[in-house]
Amino acid sequence: MPNPWDRSPQPDKGELSAEDIFVSVGRALSAWENLEAALGDFFAFIVGAGFGLTDPALRAYGSVSSFANRATMLEEAAAAYFHDNPNSHFKERFRQVITVECRGFSGRRNQIAHGRVQGAFNKSGGIGMYLMPSLYATKNAPAFPGKHHAPVSTPVVRHSIRCN
Repeated sequence: MPNPWDRSPQPDKGELSAEDIFVSVGRALSAWENLEAALGDFFAFIVGAGFGLTDPALRAYGSVSSFANRATMLEEAAAAYFHDNPNSHFKERFRQVITVECRGFSGRRNQIAHGRVQGAFNKSGGIGMYLMPSLYATKNAPAFPGKHHAPVSTPVVRHSIRCN
């Protein structure tokens, strides 16, 4: 079974309206931001920081611009925390959520955030609206025939919302 953050094939039919995609993108990005805020709170907890806007540890955590680097900060802080506070069940759940799930969904979040809404032919020959990768995003829009180049479709955006 594929991971829930893996790109699914192009749906048989696109959306009738671009507005539905714009709403789904907004919901997905808001859900991701809520996750990021919760991870910031978790970071504050495991490093013993406060929760105010002036707390030095939270300011440092928030200054890191990429999710991958914030996730590494969380993993390193958690390693020290679990050394002093052993809890194998919680430690394994943390590893699963941060190292596997959040990092997996991070790539999907980026595809959604940097996608563009456009019309495209669907499998039945009609036109539908899709969230598509930009042509300059080479890892999402391969130039060689036979490579996977499906839209970051609205059903996938909706699935991403449910998983966050």
